[in-house]
Amino acid sequence: MKILFVSTSSGSRGGGELAMIPLAAELKRRGHVCSLWLSDDPKMDGIAGKFAPVGEVVRAPYTNTYDLPLRSLQAPFRRGTVRRVAAQLRDLAPDVIHLNKQNLEDGLDLVDAVARTGLPRVGMIHITQSAAYLKARFAGVRDAMSRRALRRFGGIWVANPDNRFRELTAFLGDGAAVRQVPNGVDLPDLEAIRRAGREVRKGFGVTDDHVLILAVGRVTFQKRPDRFLDVVERVRASHRNIRFLWVGAGDWDEEWERRVKARGLGDVLTRVGWQDEVARYYGAADVFLHPAEYEGLPYAVLEALAAGLPVVLSDRLRRDLTSLGEETTVAVENEPAFHALLEDPETRAAAAEYARRVAEERYSIGAVAGFWEGFYAEAGAGAGA
Repeated sequence: MKILFVSTSSGSRGGGELAMIPLAAELKRRGHVCSLWLSDDPKMDGIAGKFAPVGEVVRAPYTNTYDLPLRSLQAPFRRGTVRRVAAQLRDLAPDVIHLNKQNLEDGLDLVDAVARTGLPRVGMIHITQSAAYLKARFAGVRDAMSRRALRRFGGIWVANPDNRFRELTAFLGDGAAVRQVPNGVDLPDLEAIRRAGREVRKGFGVTDDHVLILAVGRVTFQKRPDRFLDVVERVRASHRNIRFLWVGAGDWDEEWERRVKARGLGDVLTRVGWQDEVARYYGAADVFLHPAEYEGLPYAVLEALAAGLPVVLSDRLRRDLTSLGEETTVAVENEPAFHALLEDPETRAAAAEYARRVAEERYSIGAVAGFWEGFYAEAGAGAGA
């Protein structure tokens, strides 16, 4: 089967974009031919480079709707873009198109373009909260535009489990073809990443006596870096042997630096920008903390589980991601459980072993790819058209 991935090219560099790559690699191993269409904007060079070993990468002039002056409100007026992209996608002649969207209103012009091809199509939406839920400006108009475009897609929509699936189903209403599937991750060689992680710890002056807490993600308010800094300050006051590391950058960088300096947290906290390879940072860590306000099914969390790390979430996010299982994660607000991870090596070791087992059983890319093959076959049979 020839599978064409189409990216809305948001440039977020997060799990919603990265999730395509291990999926395409696994599908290639299963005998499918995978290719990727995405914008020629330089911010997409990283994703293009990561996909290149898997299959053909087609770059085209395209501006993501979040980079337009009117953002998604401008999408209905981009008819020339829709016609041009639709013609190009048809010429590539895939058996099925896999459209990858970050949220409900992202890339609505590409939704129209993919629908216009008339080819079998499946679309993934990672963040399903509506504009009204997010209290965005002109929320009613924006949600109405998104709903109209998504309903006219004429294919299968896919969301992550739990609230993401329920929200998308409710947003689209009766008759929409909505399916659910978790993101899938590669399972790293634990000894290899821990060996590389020891070098990372050495470089940051983190000794074997330290417990290193890691976060990976954009430094933007959705990921709640402010909450992370609150945890750093609170833990620093009661635990001398804890160190923190955040991997990522974003529009909150300056505010991060200001708050770190004002609170004097630089002696226990380090931040590095975007990294092409993050496995060694997972290998360096003892605990993974993901303080985000809302997510799809966070790719970074699944990578942490696969790396055998105990995972700490905000209580709200933990309740939102029920498919992870209550026993899989700890709420940062649960002081006894959180501090037990920090203080007791045996508690951490047991949690780490369980995390890896959960990743192997539920989130390995091999298991998840089978679901996608089913969706592609269903789309080819005309479901949702």
